[in-house]
Amino acid sequence: MAVTNWNTAPDYDEWGPDKSWGCEDWIQWHKLLKLKFGAVKANYIWNYAYAQGTQGASHWSCRTTNTMFRNYVAKEGLNPYESAGAFAPILNVIGGAGDVVSGTGDLLSDIGKNLKIIGYIAILGVAVYVGITVYKKTK
Repeated sequence: MAVTNWNTAPDYDEWGPDKSWGCEDWIQWHKLLKLKFGAVKANYIWNYAYAQGTQGASHWSCRTTNTMFRNYVAKEGLNPYESAGAFAPILNVIGGAGDVVSGTGDLLSDIGKNLKIIGYIAILGVAVYVGITVYKKTK
């Protein structure tokens, strides 16, 4: 865990000898910000910093594939989709569906591993279809 105090700067990339922040680092940083500034200001700072990642930033997978992270940001009123623009609803649906598939997979053990893969492929297919349909209608 790279976050040790509230004024630790987010690390978005893997360049150099350091490691980019993982989902747990973002959660820890928010907790420290909240202790220092209170919930409202901490949420503002966190939302702004989280949105600063560049295209394909590793921390963005937290908002769609990490159930613990998704539960935490929902409980705290954070917005990890602020930088996603028009794709925010699609990413949110994919993440939510992934949570369902993941939960189902955990219950079904070995069968669940296959369901996860099939589920993610199905979710991706639906997202692509919706994206293409919306694009064609808006063009």
